[in-house]
Amino acid sequence: MTTLTALATAAAITVTSTFYPATMEITNISGDVVTMETATGHVYEMTGAEDYMTGDLVALIMDDNGTPEVTDDKIISARYAGYWTENGMIYSYEE
Repeated sequence: MTTLTALATAAAITVTSTFYPATMEITNISGDVVTMETATGHVYEMTGAEDYMTGDLVALIMDDNGTPEVTDDKIISARYAGYWTENGMIYSYEE
């Protein structure tokens, strides 16, 4: 758990934020915008298409913004994690 502290006027405000791992499949690439979807149907976007392709799997570190809702979660980092094949096999990249 990461605690972020910000000062607002004369008072300190503490926001507790939790990072968590997630894996998503890339569903669309339009220019520099990559659209990804979780297995439960939540959709996120990031910029920086790099070498991603539709169908690739991405391992992410997410920030829950200190709320229970997933709709306001932020992507902290993303890394290529593999891809699906037509026969349902998952291939991953290992360094």
